[in-house]
Amino acid sequence: VGIKVMDSSAISTRWLLDHFIDLAERKGVDYQLEVLPLGGNDAAAIQKSRGGVPSITLSTPSRYVHTVTEMVSKADLEGTITLLTSFISEGVSTEGRD
Repeated sequence: VGIKVMDSSAISTRWLLDHFIDLAERKGVDYQLEVLPLGGNDAAAIQKSRGGVPSITLSTPSRYVHTVTEMVSKADLEGTITLLTSFISEGVSTEGRD
């Protein structure tokens, strides 16, 4: 699973980044920290909305991105699902965080 540190349009919220790294290690999910110097996604727009929204991006590594033959490893996809569902199930307190 790619846990995005930053891309050309957004920097992940630090406490979310730390939380997802910890969660991946606790759940035994293989991960890599991702820095994408070009390109971006909707996280930047979400992050800048309202008074600012804590944001992070998870990526599933793929081959042949943006083509009809794009492929992902089943294990990578399952890892992404495990990480995201664990986060949703456990919840996280945002009290006292910016």
